[in-house]
Amino acid sequence: GRSGNSNITLLVADIEALTGEEQQVHQIFNDLYYTVSLMDDDRASVSNLTSTHLVVVVDNDRLSSSLVDDLIDDGVAVLLLHDGMRNVATSCLYLYTAGNYTYLRVRAEEDPFKAYYGLSTQIQSGSNAGRVTSVPTGWTMVASNVQSNSYYTVLTKENATSGGKAITF
Repeated sequence: GRSGNSNITLLVADIEALTGEEQQVHQIFNDLYYTVSLMDDDRASVSNLTSTHLVVVVDNDRLSSSLVDDLIDDGVAVLLLHDGMRNVATSCLYLYTAGNYTYLRVRAEEDPFKAYYGLSTQIQSGSNAGRVTSVPTGWTMVASNVQSNSYYTVLTKENATSGGKAITF
């Protein structure tokens, strides 16, 4: 069974009309018995999110990079999925149709993939995904797709004092 903190907030543009990606992420967390709250991205602030354990974003323009930094500094975890990584870095979408694009290569001995350093694994069979074309200041590149060393997929940032952290995927 699952253990640990379970208060998750999914930032969305419209709580009455989730995008397809937002619906999928919401369902996955619900199926794993997490408590998932929806919050309109216009209400996103440190004061409104400080009691959440994890903020999840799957689309661009849901929060600013400075708010991500403030949440990390306040001890909140932030998960930027799919196009959500555009909130902190220059990125673009591309199709994961070619074989090398469907594989993730762990390129740094960093958590959460430290045990998999140097290995590659298939992460999806198709659909769109995000990649970061430039690692932002203060972030650590952990993994890329196999197609190119510069197609960064997983970036992390952490505040060791507050315990807040963020990851893109």
